[in-house]
Amino acid sequence: MSTLALALNRPAQLLGSGSPAHGAEFAQIKALLNEIKSDRRSAASALQSVALADLARVAKACSQRGWDGYDAKPISPQTQLNARAFLEDLPMWLQAPDVVPEPDGEIAIEWDLGPGQIFSVSIGDTGKLHYAGLFQGGVERHGVEPFEGVVSTEILGYAKRLLDGAGAAGRG
Repeated sequence: MSTLALALNRPAQLLGSGSPAHGAEFAQIKALLNEIKSDRRSAASALQSVALADLARVAKACSQRGWDGYDAKPISPQTQLNARAFLEDLPMWLQAPDVVPEPDGEIAIEWDLGPGQIFSVSIGDTGKLHYAGLFQGGVERHGVEPFEGVVSTEILGYAKRLLDGAGAAGRG
C-alpha cells in the first residue's frame, strides 16, 4: 500500500506535464489534484473575481497598438494568460489588487494604498515578474522573479507586508 501526504496550498507544483509516474494510483492522484485545483478556482473570493473581470476588460481595451492615444504596445494574449495565472494563484486572504495596463504591453498588478505605500508586479509574456514596492518608513524593494504559474513567497511576502503595514498604521 502507498501513502502520499500533500500540502494542498500549491497542488499544481506536485505534478507537471512531464511527470514520469503512471498507473491507476497516479491517475487517481492526478484526478484528485485537478479537482482540488478546480474547486480552488471556483471558490475564489468575490474580490479575486473582480480582479479577473478587470483583467479581461483591460486586455480587451488595450489589445491594439496605440490604445493609450500614443504608441502603446498592445497587451498580448500570452501576457493576459500570465496575468490571469498570477491572479488565480494569489491566496484568497490577500486584498484584491488593481489591474493596470502599461504602455510597454505588460500588465501591472498593484496594491496602491496611497503615498509611500505601493507594491506593483509587472507581468508580460516573457515569464518574468518585475516587482517594486515602497513601504512604511520609506523602505524600497524591487527585483525580478521567474514565473511558472506559481507566485513566489517573496512576492506574497511583500504584498502582505504592505497590507499589514497599512493595517497597523490605521490602528495607530
